[in-house]
Amino acid sequence: MARMAVARLAPGGRFILYTGSAFVDGEDHLARELQAVAADAGCSLRYEEIDPDVFGEELENPAYAKVERIAAIAAVMRRPSA
Repeated sequence: MARMAVARLAPGGRFILYTGSAFVDGEDHLARELQAVAADAGCSLRYEEIDPDVFGEELENPAYAKVERIAAIAAVMRRPSA
């Protein structure tokens, strides 16, 4: 979704994302991937962890067996003005 959105940004445009990010082995993989997307698109990225453990009850789901925590994050990618 982020790749598709930034590809369509006009100069000065912003893509705003509010979601959860799963931390595995102490690493925020979403932050790393969004940094790569922003760099590839020539955009800046502002990334902030809003709540360190907002979806704790989800960790009981077997799909999250390797996940330590799920943090609420806000990310803003901005394409430079022309």
